[in-house]
Formats: sequence, C-alpha cells, structure tokens
Amino acid sequence: MKFRGWVIVYLLFLVNPCFSFTPPKLFINCPQECYEDFLKQEITFFQFVRDRYQSDIQILISKQDGGNSGFRFSLFFMGSNQFKNKKDTVIVSTNASDSEDMIRQDLLQGIKRGLYEMCRNTPFEAVFTISLPPIADTLEQTTHDPWNYWVIAPGISGEYEGESNFSFTSLVAQMNIRRITHKSKFTLNIRYQYRFSRYRLDTVLQLGVQEFKASPLYVKSINEHWSMGGIGEYQLDEFRNVRLGMRAAPIVEYNFYPYSINSRKQLRLAYQVGMQYWEYIRITVFDKLEELRPYQRLSFVAEITQPWGSIRGVTTFNTYLDDWKQNRLSLKLNTALRLVEGLALTIEAEGSWINDQISLIKTPLDDTVYLLWGQQLPTRFNFYTEFGFSYTFGSIRNSIVNPRMGQVE
Repeated sequence: MKFRGWVIVYLLFLVNPCFSFTPPKLFINCPQECYEDFLKQEITFFQFVRDRYQSDIQILISKQDGGNSGFRFSLFFMGSNQFKNKKDTVIVSTNASDSEDMIRQDLLQGIKRGLYEMCRNTPFEAVFTISLPPIADTLEQTTHDPWNYWVIAPGISGEYEGESNFSFTSLVAQMNIRRITHKSKFTLNIRYQYRFSRYRLDTVLQLGVQEFKASPLYVKSINEHWSMGGIGEYQLDEFRNVRLGMRAAPIVEYNFYPYSINSRKQLRLAYQVGMQYWEYIRITVFDKLEELRPYQRLSFVAEITQPWGSIRGVTTFNTYLDDWKQNRLSLKLNTALRLVEGLALTIEAEGSWINDQISLIKTPLDDTVYLLWGQQLPTRFNFYTEFGFSYTFGSIRNSIVNPRMGQVE
C-alpha cells in the first residue's frame, strides 16, 4: 500500500511537473515533553525542521492534566506554503495507568490523524495507509462507569542524603481525590511532609519539622465564562508556628475567553472571601495564641500557548479584611518564547511582597533552629528566578535520531 502511494505521487509528478516531489516539512512546537525523538523515528515520510518559519505544517502541542490523573494533549495543526489556510485539531487523552510507551503511541496516532487531514485533497494524501482493528476489538462497549468519574491517586516518596557529619531525611505522603466532569469539579489534595536534619560539629545538632495540609475545592460550571463554588484548607505547619490552621470561603471565577478553548488561552479572574482560623504553637509577635480573621483573595491567571511560545502567569493578592495593611502580593511566571528564527528565551520566576507574617513567634529561638530551617525568619519579600537563552543554527532538515552514548557522563 505504501509502495502504491509512492507510485501515485510519482505519476502525479510526471503529469504535473509543478508538483513538488519533496515531502512536506514538519515542525513540532511543544513547550513540554512530547517524545520528539520517538516521533521523528516513527513519522518517516515528512521532513522535520527545527524552526516553524521553515515548515509547511506546524503542530502546536498543549499538554494538560486530565480529570482521570492522566494527560490531555491538544494538537493544533497549522499549514503554510502549499498547505496555507489548512488547519485541524486533534484531542488525545491518556489514563493515569498508561505506561510511557502507551502514551507516546497514542500521541503518535493522534498526530498521524491530523497529518492525514492536512494532506487530504492534496497529492500527498496518496501516501497514507488506513487500517482498522478486527471487528472483535471494535464491539460496542458499555458506557457505564463503576467509579462514576472518581479518581483516587495516593503516593509516597522519600529522600535521604548524608556525609560523615551530615544527614538529611525527607518523607512525603500525599493523596489526590478528584471527580471532574464538564458540569462540576471536586478535588481534595492531601499532603504530609516530615524533614529531619542532623549535623555533627562540636556537638550534635538535629531537628525535625512536619507539615500537613488538606485542600478541598468544589466548582460548579455556570456557562462558558462563569464558575462558582467553595474552597477550604486544613493545615499543620511547624515551620510557620501553626498548630492548626483552617479557612473556608465561597469562590467565583470569570474567564475572559470561553472555557472550551482553554488549551490555547486562558485569562481567568477568581475572587474568594471567607474566614481563617489560626492556632499557634508559640505566642506570636502580636501576642496571639489563636485568632479568627476575615480574609479575601484575588487571583489573576493567564495561560497562552501560541506558535511563538507559551506564557503561564499567576498573580495573587491576599489581605485580611480587618487590617488591610496585613497583605501579600505574589507572582509566578513560566514562559518559553521563540524570539526569532533559532533564538529562544525561557524564564521561570516567582516572588512575593510579604506583609502578613502574623504567625511569627514573639520570643526568638536559638540560632540553630533557624540554621536548620526549623522556623521561619521575618522577611518583607522572597523570590526565585531562572532564565536562559538558546540559539540554534545549521541544517534545518536533519531529523536523524541516534541515541548511542546518550546520558553518558
């Protein structure tokens, strides 16, 4: 069948010398891991190029977490040159239990389906082969879901490192419970962490700190732009001097773009107002062992995935209603931009302007506790940033994959 397709292409070339015998040039634009080496090895007819400006067909891949703890790939196909004005969209969903090979095979099939649609009604359509599974594998399956869309994902991880005079241990246990449909969304994230540090200097210094947090969220879909629901939190945080912390609030959200195109762009504004209760381990700088406070939080979320790159940003402003001077402004940014052909910029940054450390302890502890990261220090801000530039030049058609000696140091 493939041989027959090449014969048809060759005959078309003889009949119409203007027909380009060169296979279309393909560019995969994926800000996250999309198994590019595997795809280049499996999609053998097309020529892969390293820049979208050199391509005939660009595949923009957006990867999101699915309601079943798997992934949801949105594949956007955009044509240029002889494929100008042609476009298509393919959705690929995977399960949490799928192996890595199953995920990349599903992604491969989705890309093939999209490429076929892009090449339909062109001479290149003839090179595609179509196959179907045996009829026994395509019998109608029941749509009954015994779990009724509920997904439960427990997990546990640990870390241990050390030297002759130092050791560090970390244990993390977590569980994610969710039920996600188009009409509603419920999530419950539970996380426990224990950190233990030990140093041998003139004396032995050791300290253990634990943290527990449970965060429920319920959302009801109203229409393509509005959502409403409730949010809460229960926590223990010895590092922040919190024996018991609880909050609960109704929440409303407006998306300036329709939710149906969320894989391409989102611009969401969410507002919550509720009550927050704190019970402290030690007396705070405000002479409190417990307090009940009204609070509000405004969140602005922007996420855009386009051929020129991707931007994800979250801005949050939190304040107590009985004292607006106690507030916090936070910003998170993750971006990957293709500035010009071959030149790319990546930025990952986050920071906060802090005026709400109401749980700081009144009587300072021994310096050892702070050095071992056992208690928070007063601060007006914190930040983290990472950025980089990369430039690629040379052959635009080299799609050869050779894994020999890969990851060898």
